[in-house]
Amino acid sequence: MKKFKFNIKIIIIAFNVVTFGYFVLTFYGCDQITNQPAANCSQKSGTRFITPAEMALEMNMFRETGVSTVYSSPMRILDYGHVTVIEDNGTFEGTPAGIIPVVKRFYSKHPDVYDFITIYSNFEAPGMDSVAWHTDVTQTVEGIGKPLSDFSSDYGSKGRLKGIQYMNSLSKYSGDPDSFAYLAFDAYHLLGRVLSLQWAANFRFRDRHGYISTDLLDLTHPGHWLNCVELNKDLLNGHSWRDNGDGTYTDIGSCQQYGLLTLYAMGLIDKSEVAPFLVLARTDSGSCTACCFNLRTIPATARTVTINDIISAEGFRNPDYSVSQKHFNMAFILVVKRGEFPPLPLEIQFVEKVRSTFPAVFEFISGARGSMNTNLIGPVLPK
Repeated sequence: MKKFKFNIKIIIIAFNVVTFGYFVLTFYGCDQITNQPAANCSQKSGTRFITPAEMALEMNMFRETGVSTVYSSPMRILDYGHVTVIEDNGTFEGTPAGIIPVVKRFYSKHPDVYDFITIYSNFEAPGMDSVAWHTDVTQTVEGIGKPLSDFSSDYGSKGRLKGIQYMNSLSKYSGDPDSFAYLAFDAYHLLGRVLSLQWAANFRFRDRHGYISTDLLDLTHPGHWLNCVELNKDLLNGHSWRDNGDGTYTDIGSCQQYGLLTLYAMGLIDKSEVAPFLVLARTDSGSCTACCFNLRTIPATARTVTINDIISAEGFRNPDYSVSQKHFNMAFILVVKRGEFPPLPLEIQFVEKVRSTFPAVFEFISGARGSMNTNLIGPVLPK
């Protein structure tokens, strides 16, 4: 039997939470010592980025077959504080197209002022094929390795909505946002990880031979970094490495914050703040796709990559840091099973705790470079 050793790093943030008073958030770093196979990064057991090609296919199918069924039966909706509860009318599925009726129902009562929408459900949705996923609704940033796109009208937005996170059924969280939901993530850091898929991880770079390289990316797991890269313990499977000076490198931590490349992609730091970093090539038969599991000490050769190598392949980020958005609005929706409206108080309390906690978590994992408002904004529309 494999043994696991946990090096627990505790960061405590105390703050006031509406309704719940004061409480303490504790985050445990992901330092399992193991030789887990690449299967741990599989789509089914991990977080997932809905690729632009998948999104386009789903939207085309929905436009052809689904538009007329959006309001085929009533969907009750009510705001509980800053959490919007919507009753499924039988159309909700765990896919980008399957959430359209719920999002359109949300916009029937709320103004188009949100950059992100985060959805939980109190039942397991058909079609869900991962722990949690993110899809770009609009992508307007150039130079981060992602194609430009705009599906906002399909969801009822006029271009403001950037992305949606479906965080799965509440049953996946054991009733407590502070407990580990996936690997060593609590519900707050899992949301932070999934949210960052709006911008990361897609960078290619131009190598010393002039070729475009994808050696930063886990191509089997779109939107996630390879482990054998110095990525400042980035939440999207990023690790940090210590050079032992003898042809080996020791993994010193992973998956705790937004790394420099992600912060640059988000527009939260300038390119001048991205230091040169190492890309390792293992000289044994081991894998560089172990998610957040600690890889211990590995034999490897190293090369240095710079932000200019990335810009040479992707172009400059546009808009650049001087004018990029750094403050965001996020709405939270709880979808309840038909016939279970209103939801149980504990279900609302779970989503409310995630919602009210996440701004402080986002500030922490972004190094205080960005902020996230999670309060509902503006009057409820009379529809």
